Amino acid sequence: MSDWSGPTSSSGDGGGGDGGSTSVTHPPTNTHPREGAISPREVATVTDATNLPDPKSVAVYGNYAVVGNSSGGYSTWDVSDPTAPTNLGFLSGYTGGTHWAGGGVLLGGGGNIEAIDVSDMAAPAVINSYSSGLDDEYSVGHPHPQKPYWFIGTTSALYAFDVSDPSSPTQIGSLTGLNNSYPDGAAITSNDLLVMTPGNTDPGELVAYDVSDPTAMSEVSRIACPPQYGGSNFTARGTRVAVNDADTQVGVVDFADPANPVSYGAVTVPNVTGITPMVFGEQCLYVGEEYTPPYITAYRFDGQSLTQEWQTQASTGEYIYDMALNPTDQSLYVAVNSTSPNLAVFR
Repeated sequence: MSDWSGPTSSSGDGGGGDGGSTSVTHPPTNTHPREGAISPREVATVTDATNLPDPKSVAVYGNYAVVGNSSGGYSTWDVSDPTAPTNLGFLSGYTGGTHWAGGGVLLGGGGNIEAIDVSDMAAPAVINSYSSGLDDEYSVGHPHPQKPYWFIGTTSALYAFDVSDPSSPTQIGSLTGLNNSYPDGAAITSNDLLVMTPGNTDPGELVAYDVSDPTAMSEVSRIACPPQYGGSNFTARGTRVAVNDADTQVGVVDFADPANPVSYGAVTVPNVTGITPMVFGEQCLYVGEEYTPPYITAYRFDGQSLTQEWQTQASTGEYIYDMALNPTDQSLYVAVNSTSPNLAVFR
């Protein structure tokens, strides 16, 4: 799988769904003056009943974004101007997540693997919908961020798939004999550790697996999860992994020394009743609110502790399902669902 070179957009009417109407509004308030990536403001709120019926996941790179919907279907967007995202296309069908995979390919799914060709954003197309036979309510799927591998964790094993040819994923390794009652979320660090929770300990644990050679994976270490009952959602930057407990706490563990990870404890996010998405920026960890109202909270990590920088609300909607940070300009894209589904943009 080649490095991501960026998709293109062929000429066309710019509309994804039949008869769709996209509305972009610009919230008037700015409670947090912009300070680079630290204190962004909401610069656009995109509503589109056809192309954004119920946003579930979002991926952004350069001038383009892809949004997956809970009811099925991917919509593609030109975000060269973050204040005015423009719909380019729509692909009906199953969606289980959005992960850039290089070479104009998007991967989604959990225990299964969905490969979408987005080399032409105006005409996204299915490459393959691969059934691994491992997809159930207790399986979790996660791509390697730099290499052509997809990992699936189940209650009893960890499996590795080569997706360099997305039309034909191939299982290349497995680590069996695991005892996971409820694997729920995963992250992969820059030193090739896949970190997940087995879901069968109280208090919770994080387990690190060496996946540098997917054909010979091994457990490296275990550490108590900073949020005591955590392990619901993960995000990684470098060797650091942030994890939350799906309620009100989030913590950070550093796996720079794989055999001896260091926990920096947990903090309680104010004003929230449930945490789902998190994403690391260059300077902050952004934490999203699962329930209404849809708060977004930013924490600075100084290498020792998390310090709250700011907290704000998305202007409309109720539940934040996913967030993605554009590595090009550090704009934050937020998939907001429920009664007022939209794509909110902060920068």
